[in-house]
Amino acid sequence: MKKIIYLLAVATIAVAGCKKDPKEPVVEPETDVLQMIPDPAFRAYCNEQMGTWDTNKNGKLSPEESAQVTEIRVRSLSVKIVSLEGIQHFPNLRFLECHSSELTSIDVSKNTALTTLICYNGKLTELNVSNNVALEGLGCGNNPITSLDISRNTSLTWLRCYENLLTELDVSKNTALTQLTCYGNQLTELDVSENTVLEFLVCYDNLITSIDLSKNAALGYLTCYSNQLTSLDISGNTALVSLTCWGNPGDGVSKFPVTAWFDNTEIPSDFSSSSWESDGKNITPDYRRAN
Repeated sequence: MKKIIYLLAVATIAVAGCKKDPKEPVVEPETDVLQMIPDPAFRAYCNEQMGTWDTNKNGKLSPEESAQVTEIRVRSLSVKIVSLEGIQHFPNLRFLECHSSELTSIDVSKNTALTTLICYNGKLTELNVSNNVALEGLGCGNNPITSLDISRNTSLTWLRCYENLLTELDVSKNTALTQLTCYGNQLTELDVSENTVLEFLVCYDNLITSIDLSKNAALGYLTCYSNQLTSLDISGNTALVSLTCWGNPGDGVSKFPVTAWFDNTEIPSDFSSSSWESDGKNITPDYRRAN
């Protein structure tokens, strides 16, 4: 009996000794951001950057380390990225380039420090940049995007949204724009009256019927061919050094009237001057000096 009591006492002491001191701090396993990136191609890219990103050299990417990353360029990879899930764990990202991918969506709502986003040549049908108010450059050309709201991106200086499925484009809030490339869409109108510092405008292959350039005195390069323009007034755009306007219907008979600061005897070398065919009619640009 004494032996049994002795053994019970020893067991009790042993169990008590195994209990952790409640005052002892619990060590949590370190978070590894790489494990929050499900896409193999995106994760492989991040692994390749670990020599720079993994500052404590423990083989893991901590939230503190990912917060130091300001640039990601996942472009034209041999294995194309399907998802950028996990990009939200890079809160201080300023430059994101992810063109030539299989992406159908991108969530950059948590990447509020972004100043440049380039996502050309993908499969995006929509792009929400409403939280990215620091954006200065946006390149989303060659995607099947049907609408693009950039009303909150007032710091944009360049926008390249060419070859999408846009039927309208509102750039009235983007007064800092100097470059706008929106060719190959389905735009029927384009209002650039608020873009007074615009220098470069490429809007060919749309359905635009008229365009007011009277507020764009800084415009130096204009490509507006293959639209539905009946005439063009560039009389106030004396900074223009290049104009391509062929492929428009003009008056539907023989002329494409262009009001300018010169006439047909002084056409600058980089301005459209040759005739073209439109609806079976031979159309010739007709430069007329403004009164």
